[in-house]
Amino acid sequence: VHSLDGHSHNICSVMFHPKLPLICSASEDGTVRLWQSTTYRAETTLNYGMERAWALAATRETTKLAIGFDEGCVVIELGSDDPVVSMDGTGKVVW
Repeated sequence: VHSLDGHSHNICSVMFHPKLPLICSASEDGTVRLWQSTTYRAETTLNYGMERAWALAATRETTKLAIGFDEGCVVIELGSDDPVVSMDGTGKVVW
């Protein structure tokens, strides 16, 4: 059993990527952390300033990661921190 330390508040969602050796965690601290699933080391921390992170989703067919926050959602291409698309809480496209 391994402990992945790094979030400062409760963890809301954890996801094993269906194809890549990656664990993703979303937290009430507003961050999403990406972990190497073979070494359990933190790869990166994402923070888009959209309050608490609640949900994570990925598919086997792409390297995109969808993240649901209190104030909207973000889709990123893994390997880049820049959003592919993002919406605020009203459905307005931000990026």
